[in-house]
Amino acid sequence: MTSLSIRALALTLSRAATARAQPQVSGRACRSDEVPYFEAGCDGPARRRCWPANVRPTPMTFCACDGRTSSAPLPGGGLRWRHGGPCAARPTPAPLETPAPTAPTDVPTWLSRCVDAPRNGLNPQIEVPPELIARGRAALVAAVLRAPRDRRRCAAWALSRHGPTRELRPFWRAQLTRSRDAQVITEAFIALSELADPADLDLALEQYAQHPHLRHMMAGRLRNWRDRRVVPALVALLAPSEPVVIRRNAASSLEVLGMVPRQPPDADPPHTAPGAGADTTAAPYRRWWEREGRARFATEQSAWETLTARVRAVTGLEPDWIDATRPR
Repeated sequence: MTSLSIRALALTLSRAATARAQPQVSGRACRSDEVPYFEAGCDGPARRRCWPANVRPTPMTFCACDGRTSSAPLPGGGLRWRHGGPCAARPTPAPLETPAPTAPTDVPTWLSRCVDAPRNGLNPQIEVPPELIARGRAALVAAVLRAPRDRRRCAAWALSRHGPTRELRPFWRAQLTRSRDAQVITEAFIALSELADPADLDLALEQYAQHPHLRHMMAGRLRNWRDRRVVPALVALLAPSEPVVIRRNAASSLEVLGMVPRQPPDADPPHTAPGAGADTTAAPYRRWWEREGRARFATEQSAWETLTARVRAVTGLEPDWIDATRPR
């Protein structure tokens, strides 16, 4: 082989190695006050987008590229996803011998890794093996009750998003009323809203006055109950004093419920990027409420006023991961 051929081969191999070393991601690098996530799509290079870190997006269900249905405010971190909504059901394969799990399934090891994992808002970017919940549920419950802060929150997140919600319903009700950790309270509300048991609705509505930090969750999740009693609460979340993202989510929930006539936005398109732009979706619903909604839902409004009048805000909670990083 000639020296010229050798140099050409070396150059080709060098370029290939460089291409392999470069991450296949397009889009600008996110700033320190932004959270990275990927656009939907599993083919070709990932397309990075950036979300303001101080804005809590409405939790969504999505189908990850590995075919698993997950739920999170954003499919962020290093996770790629196919589309919003659950994955299509797969045919049940023939039973095979279960291989040894590659992710840790013992609770202490998993909690240690979870504490060090990157986070997307309140969501650690770590897999939750089914064996962890099946075999370690009691240990995870104990961690929520007695572990140090970050291990406690990892355990609460795993149980809330992947645990048997109905079996844990009494546990989550207790955490919603007794925990002093704002993040554990959030996970308890998420779990109960996934179950949407009518017997839990009054407790969920009380959170408007008792735990105001949950209002961003209430705006997007009260609609799960499909009950007329949530309408006055959602209207309260349309107040101009609430953050814009809460008002928009509350207006969206009123539309999804189907119990309130749809009110066209004051502008088209109704708003700009998430977390920015004028409030054009909530104001029409506020006007509808004063014009006719209050009379149409008079019984529910009376019950709402009675419920919130007897509840006082809980103070002295340990702030969650997001609030703990906000400048004071």
